[in-house]
Parts: sequence; C-alpha cells; structure tokens
Amino acid sequence: MVKIRKVIEKQPILEQVRRLYESSFPEEERRLWPDFQSNVYDNVAFCLYEVVSDGYFGGFLTSWDLGVVRYVEHFAIEPRLRGRGVGTDIIGQFVAMDSRPVVLETELPETGEMARRRIGFYKRCGFEECVNIDYVQPAYASHLPSVPMRLMITDKNNVDVNKVVQIIYRIVYNFE
Repeated sequence: MVKIRKVIEKQPILEQVRRLYESSFPEEERRLWPDFQSNVYDNVAFCLYEVVSDGYFGGFLTSWDLGVVRYVEHFAIEPRLRGRGVGTDIIGQFVAMDSRPVVLETELPETGEMARRRIGFYKRCGFEECVNIDYVQPAYASHLPSVPMRLMITDKNNVDVNKVVQIIYRIVYNFE
C-alpha cells in the first residue's frame, strides 16, 4: 500500500527528504538546503508531501499552490521502490487531490535517455509537453546556472501557459 500525505510534523522526515533530494537531483536543479527548509516552515504556498510505502518513508513530492495551477517542483521515490509503479500511483493520487491542472519541469529530451524516460513517464501519467515554449529554470543560487527545461501540464488547453510561466518565475523562483 502506497499513499501520499501532506507533511505537518516536518522535522522527523526532513533528514530522509534531504538525503533523497540531494542524491536524486543535480545541484543546479535543487535549492540550497536552508532555502528548502525555509519554504517548508514559512511559505504557505509551498507544500511537502511524504510518500509512505507499507508504513515507511518511500519518497517525497514538493508542490506550490499557484492559484490557477499546482506546480510540482521536486518528486523523488526511494531507489528500492522504483520500477514498481509507485511513482505512477503517487502522481495519480496527487493529480486527483484537486481539479486544477498540475504543471512540472523535466529535462529536455535531447539531454539523454533518462530525460526521455522521465518525459515518457509523465506522459503516461496524463501530462502533455509544452513544446512551443522555450522555458528556462532560473538559477537557484548566484553560483549556479539556469537550466533549459521542458514544461509539462495535465490540462494544457484550459491554461494560459505563458501566464503560468510568469507565475512560476515570480512565486517559485522569486524572479521577474
């Protein structure tokens, strides 16, 4: 049994989240840890979800409430659970929590096989690629580069994706 639950008591799982966060995402695709923690504790638009598998920590998902959409910033499953349908189940549970579209970033397909597999995974979960938008993830810190990415969304036809990009830049990245 796998489920996703909103984290209210943050401290007990933050070290597990940190370990998985740092091992799953390259430095340029993640916040500095103090910034991550600040969002967890102080930002009402930010939400940390724990993936629970048979009563144990199985991963995490972070999201932002951006009004017209929900934005998934990071999603990672413990290596021991990968390839068993857990990710598909969790994304399905998250999308079903709310009727608003869900948007997320993936690496560009030309960056490698893992990026293409990730895009395929999200397509199977009901996301569509926003191929007509040149999207760049702003740098998370001054010493880190910005990263060209691909936006994917669950209901592209009912959302002005250009406005969503502006909202993501302003709220998630504090970038105008």
